[in-house]
Amino acid sequence: MSDKFLFAQAKLFGPSSSSDMAERRPTLEERARVLCIASGKGGTGKSFVSAFLSSQLAKEGKKVLLLDADFGLSDAHLYLGIRPKNDISLLLKDDLHANNSVIEPVFPQLDYLYGGSGLSQLAQLTSIQWSRLLKSLFHYEQLYSHIVIDLAAGIGSQVLPYLLSSPEVFLVTNADSLALLDAYAVLKVLIQKQYEGVVYLVINRSMAQRGEKAAAALNRAAEKMQAPFKICYLGSISESMGLPEALKHNRVFLEMYPYDPAAIDLRKILKKWLEENNNEFLFKTEMSYFMKVKQRGGWA
Repeated sequence: MSDKFLFAQAKLFGPSSSSDMAERRPTLEERARVLCIASGKGGTGKSFVSAFLSSQLAKEGKKVLLLDADFGLSDAHLYLGIRPKNDISLLLKDDLHANNSVIEPVFPQLDYLYGGSGLSQLAQLTSIQWSRLLKSLFHYEQLYSHIVIDLAAGIGSQVLPYLLSSPEVFLVTNADSLALLDAYAVLKVLIQKQYEGVVYLVINRSMAQRGEKAAAALNRAAEKMQAPFKICYLGSISESMGLPEALKHNRVFLEMYPYDPAAIDLRKILKKWLEENNNEFLFKTEMSYFMKVKQRGGWA
């Protein structure tokens, strides 16, 4: 992969002027489909869903990159059973080879980009650092068919540009009142910002009937606010019996417990999403996703 990777980077970047970058934009056929996984609050299971979605897409034959964008507090790797050697801070360096060495292979068709943990500098990037990071991320769009982005929780200034630029957002929440209130806040901000993509609701750690009620409540609230985007409820995920054990032994949950209630529910959710959204060109735009993030964030 390294030769292809370096060739793609040289082809895409070469001289660093904006006109050069525009001329080298990958075509729609080359560009990845980007999925953002969001939550209103921490602890809803967002990273768990991100890791599962990435793994299953890879097993479906897609070439997938899981970008752990909860910079400085990343933990999606725990659900993949790996220990990353490098983190995304390498991309802040002006080094052609850093973009290759930071990628962590998980298994065939799935790579992981670690956002770092316990690194305060990654949570407080300057405008120049954000610009350099997004420029580095730009070229991944033609190396993968799908990029799954595990975002930080909430609606902070470093999260919103990613959300608003993504044609598809998975909003992961729980059925308790506090989690639903935070999920409602995310929907409210998306409505205020005139988001134009699709929001998929996933209710984690919930029985089916309770999940349906929670999703219906969020849908009603969005309708009252005249949401300009489509909201699709994909389903609920039961409380997992095997996940704590898989995490304890640093093993992939779905491989250890393929018939765990949560694993079965997750596969149903993915199947529904794939069936309803099989035309990938509907979710790709002319402008690069990461260039849209750069513009929305005001990171010159």
